Amino acid sequence: MRRLGQYALFVRIGQGRVELDIRRVTVRAVDPSIAPGADFPPVLTAAMAAELLQVNVEYLRRMVRDERIPCHRFPGGREMRFLRDELLAWLAALPGDDQSSSGRTHETEALGT
Repeated sequence: MRRLGQYALFVRIGQGRVELDIRRVTVRAVDPSIAPGADFPPVLTAAMAAELLQVNVEYLRRMVRDERIPCHRFPGGREMRFLRDELLAWLAALPGDDQSSSGRTHETEALGT
């Protein structure tokens, strides 16, 4: 995904007054021919896996300690590695509503937050 936009001006007109609101907007272009996570290598470090899952790295480590997420360790070491495809399969298997086809293509957040 690629970020395309930065700021947007929203105008509301009603009852004799005009309100202007400037917000930071992130617009992402999604290429349907690219598989999710395709821009990540097949073997990920903890930081890369956290970025792929869009979670904090400490939260990812906690999930590993609780054995809630697939992880591979080097023999006798503390280093963790994650397989990209294994993580995506794990994520897809989580219970809940799949909202990936909602058609949402951008996020907005208030300026300064």
